Amino acid sequence: LVILAIVGGLVGASLSMAFYYIGIFLLGALAGWQLGFLISTAIDIEFIIIVPVIAAVLAGTLACFFQKPVIILATALMGAWSIVAGGFYFFGTGIMPTDLFRDPLMLIESLRETNPVVVLAWIVLSIAGIIFQFSSRMSDPTGGKEK
Repeated sequence: LVILAIVGGLVGASLSMAFYYIGIFLLGALAGWQLGFLISTAIDIEFIIIVPVIAAVLAGTLACFFQKPVIILATALMGAWSIVAGGFYFFGTGIMPTDLFRDPLMLIESLRETNPVVVLAWIVLSIAGIIFQFSSRMSDPTGGKEK
């Protein structure tokens, strides 16, 4: 039983590390896909799938090398969007987060047409989250102390 427990623990630890790196890659790849899709749609490229795929692979690879900034940026942007979109949707204005998956240009168009307060609130809250996470000792596992 002890040997099985040790082997099971090693297998579980290996799978956890693999899933961690897969998750980081996917986080970067999804951001790259969205950015590539916005760029290819904005400049009206005929083969729309090529730019997002290249951007996704590039961003996913970069995310694996720059893990801490990617995690901080992703959590600040997604957390701020959840707060802003939920709050404004609760009061009957704003953009549904699921609508952006169908039409990502809606975020850019909202600055001109629908409700710029939603996007501006998201940007301000995102910047505040990014600044806090980069400057906070909580984002440093050692608590700012040297070993």
